[in-house]
Amino acid sequence: ELIIWVSKSIPADTVLVVKENPFSFGVRSKSFYDNLRKIGNVVLADPRIHSWDWIRKADVIATITGTVASEAVFFGKPVLSFGKHQVVNVLPTARYAHDFDSTREGLAELLGGTLGSADFDVAKAALHRALDDIAFALPGYENNFHSAERQPELARTAIDKIAELYPDRFLA
Repeated sequence: ELIIWVSKSIPADTVLVVKENPFSFGVRSKSFYDNLRKIGNVVLADPRIHSWDWIRKADVIATITGTVASEAVFFGKPVLSFGKHQVVNVLPTARYAHDFDSTREGLAELLGGTLGSADFDVAKAALHRALDDIAFALPGYENNFHSAERQPELARTAIDKIAELYPDRFLA
C-alpha cells in the first residue's frame, strides 16, 4: 500500500524505483511483484545494484525500516519514513508518513525545494552524533563479520552491552 501512496503522490513524470530487501526474496509471491510492475511509474530495482548507487541518483528516499534512511541522510538525500520509531524522523530532512495524506504532504515538502544545504548539514551532524553516542566497541567483529563460529560470542557481547546501557529495558 505504501508503494501505491508514494506512486500517487509524486509528479507524473517521476519514476518510483522499488528496491526489495534481499532477505524478502522468496517471502513475497510472484504476483506481488507482477502487481507492482503494473503500476505505470513503478520499476523494480536490479537487486545486484548496491543501494548506495540508487540513493545517489534519488531525489527522495522512502523506507519503512533498515539502514537506507541513515544512509540517505549521509548522502544528503531527504527521507520519507514510514517507520514510526526511526531515529531519522526527528531530523529536518525527514518526514514521517503514516497514511496517504501524510505521504502526499511529506513528499510535497521534501520535493518542494525548501530544504537547503544547512538543513542537510544539521541532519548529518545530528545523526552522526546520535550514532556515535550509542555506539560501543565489539572486539573482533570487523574480523569475523561472516564467521558462524563467533556469532554466539559476538551476540552475547552485544546483549551484555545493551543490558548495561539500558538496564531498565530488560526483565531480570
